[in-house]
Amino acid sequence: EKFSGVDIRVRVNGGGHVAQIYAIRQAISKALVAYYQK
Repeated sequence: EKFSGVDIRVRVNGGGHVAQIYAIRQAISKALVAYYQK
């Protein structure tokens, strides 16, 4: 419910599936921290 107002779309290429999942997870985490620090 805290993030219900946030729409996230991610596109990745390269690397394996697991590496892509970790990269997506890290990118979303950093983006949410930056967004809510404003």
